[in-house]
Amino acid sequence: MMQRLAATMLVLVASIGPASAQDTYPNRPITMVVPFPPGGVADLTARPVAAAMERVLKNPVGVVNKQGAAGAVGMQSVAVAKPDGYTLLLALSSISIIPEADKLFNRPPAFTVDQFAPIALISADPTILVVPADKPWKTAKDFIEILGGHVDALASGPAVVLPHIKAGKLRALAGWGDKRVAALPDVPTLKELGYPDAEFYIWAGVFAPKGTAEPVLAKLRATVREAVNDSEFKAAMDKLETPVTFKQGDEFQRFFDADAKRLAEGVRRVGRVETK
Repeated sequence: MMQRLAATMLVLVASIGPASAQDTYPNRPITMVVPFPPGGVADLTARPVAAAMERVLKNPVGVVNKQGAAGAVGMQSVAVAKPDGYTLLLALSSISIIPEADKLFNRPPAFTVDQFAPIALISADPTILVVPADKPWKTAKDFIEILGGHVDALASGPAVVLPHIKAGKLRALAGWGDKRVAALPDVPTLKELGYPDAEFYIWAGVFAPKGTAEPVLAKLRATVREAVNDSEFKAAMDKLETPVTFKQGDEFQRFFDADAKRLAEGVRRVGRVETK
């Protein structure tokens, strides 16, 4: 009789164990992996996000930089991590490019995008086309008309190029967004200049490994939603001159799917580029 009672208790404990763990989530430190070096866009976004999440959850949220292979090392580490909500990823739009590049070079994929569960989009900065200020191109039209040769140019997020534009070292010609960048109101978008399909963003979003339980994902979504409204987080984004672009749930999934499709097509069109 006692053995039967003990066996019944074990079954009951086993059946309620996972639910209890989810109900008390989180009860230990969370790690947010940044797959790039400190000081970059991903890192400068992840740290204030993690700090704000920590204030909301009243639980440690630490940032760990796992750089290597253009971000593939850190992204892969999260793709194969235990889906328990304690390992998260702060990814940029390159999360969609790496799997396609692996295919192009016939490499085993480091990961695939369907190994992640999107939690929330944090920011989506349109890239800015800039050239050295001492070069002759004054407009995007000037630049595009001499593209047959070798030219000096850079397409990057506003946070990276704005200090150099303000210092007079770079000249902004156009932006890839659907509207002008607030910090560069005189710089037209490529769409305005007659290139309707020219739209690209360097975005930052939070992901969990696929298979993470829905109650945990719901808690994380609610936490990030509150975190992006945190005054200290907003101040950090203002300092970077990066506007918060918040999406989650189906809205973020649609954004992610559309962006992944566009980037995959772009990689295929550019094709394999060999370096010497």
